[in-house]
Amino acid sequence: MSFSKKNIKCVINLHKKLYNTKFKLRSSKAIKEIKGFVSKVLNTQKIRIDTNLNKFLWRNGPKKTVNRLKILVSKEINILEDGTGQIVAYVRLRE
Repeated sequence: MSFSKKNIKCVINLHKKLYNTKFKLRSSKAIKEIKGFVSKVLNTQKIRIDTNLNKFLWRNGPKKTVNRLKILVSKEINILEDGTGQIVAYVRLRE
């Protein structure tokens, strides 16, 4: 199986996704929406979110999340001990 490392720069409009959400659930739903967006774009279920991105989303508490988010998504193969590989998407905060 041939595989090339794939990097994608994305901007997610979280304001549309979090409209009509209870205030205390906004940050946790933002993470779920990011995972849903990445799984749809890269067609994978294994998604890892960077700790800096998580801290950026939770810095103002659960109520006040950002409206737009610039992220960098990279798709890589994670080779396991038995020699098989899993496709994993890593999501980082873009500067």
